[in-house]
Amino acid sequence: MKLKDFLVNLGIALGGLLALVLVLEIVFRLPLVQQKTGGNWPKLKTWMDDVWYNERNSLGFRDREHSFDKPEDTYRILILGDSIAYGQMVEFKDIFPVRLEEKLNETGGQAVEVINMSLMGWNTVEQLQVLTVYGLRFQPDLVVIGFYLNDPQVKHNSQGKEVADAERQLLPFFGIDQWLNGRYYFYSFVHFRYNRFLEKIGHKDDYKTWQKSLYDKNQRGWKDFVFALDQIKRLSGQNQAKLLFVSLNVEPGWEKETTQVLNLVTDINLPVLDMRPFFQDYDFSDLVVSPSDWHPNAQAHQIYTQVLGDYIVDKILNIH
Repeated sequence: MKLKDFLVNLGIALGGLLALVLVLEIVFRLPLVQQKTGGNWPKLKTWMDDVWYNERNSLGFRDREHSFDKPEDTYRILILGDSIAYGQMVEFKDIFPVRLEEKLNETGGQAVEVINMSLMGWNTVEQLQVLTVYGLRFQPDLVVIGFYLNDPQVKHNSQGKEVADAERQLLPFFGIDQWLNGRYYFYSFVHFRYNRFLEKIGHKDDYKTWQKSLYDKNQRGWKDFVFALDQIKRLSGQNQAKLLFVSLNVEPGWEKETTQVLNLVTDINLPVLDMRPFFQDYDFSDLVVSPSDWHPNAQAHQIYTQVLGDYIVDKILNIH
């Protein structure tokens, strides 16, 4: 074969491959395909940028503005949490802190103001810190700890097994791999599936394995978690605020770890609300954002709202 013919055939092959990739990219951008395939980092990145610029208050939280001066005849609820209470990939109007305020104000009793001080990735130590720096200045009547599975993680000077095994690159150049993964849906899907395959054949630790390691009582993360809970309890009591620990985890396969947490909370005399019984009649896959993002969707947030709202009305506000 002549060099010219070879180059022509190579060009045709590359052109065909590029056309195929472009078609696949268009297909993978379709909303229905996004919902079914997973690996949607570009969608998450777009959502995060929109929230960052349009839905944050002056303190940096996904909430409206609140005055440190407490209005008269108002019952204030302060929510501490991570990406669950933050409402990752859920519209602002549908997240449970927003809906909770609406629900409680429909009772016709005392005015209720819900202040959401949750951020993506936060652990309980960081929630303690924000309670100390800002939260108590709002003079809350009730502090709600919105607990989820990775809250005992170490965030400060974490090392070794304290850090989740990072996603592997598809391409050897990190900058290019990161850029493609953040912008192109088909590439992000392949990237996601490639990492799940590495986990399946034992070449990468999966996220669930790392999460379960957080419940080793001898590890720094668990000890910090216990300390932070105790301090939140102490500070809330000193400031005449009631405290409620809400376990937001409804993911199957975490019975042992959830029981460990609930036993701890009970031992230190914290009121606790376990969400699991209220989700038993639902298929977990119907309550998550997507196959690659297991954060609760709007339907799950609605259930959170109903259960938490009923508990507060009956057990705390005593409205019957």
